[in-house]
Amino acid sequence: MSILGAEAGNLILRVNATGGLYLGGGMTSRILPLLRTGPFLGHLASKGRDTEFLREVPVRVITNTKVGLIGAALAGLHALAEDP
Repeated sequence: MSILGAEAGNLILRVNATGGLYLGGGMTSRILPLLRTGPFLGHLASKGRDTEFLREVPVRVITNTKVGLIGAALAGLHALAEDP
């Protein structure tokens, strides 16, 4: 959880994810209690001068197991709509 939190914080800083961090996949819903209470959030925000910024970035967990299929279907519909 410490490594995941540290890397999540690095990613937020790398891409300037001010809109939030969204964690998805089958594993995240199973480790949700650890994400809330474990060292994840502490290590995510432990970045020296960027700590305050990282504490303000919302962290969300996607629990819908079909989110990948939904995204693929949406991309397909957009592709069909753009095809002349």
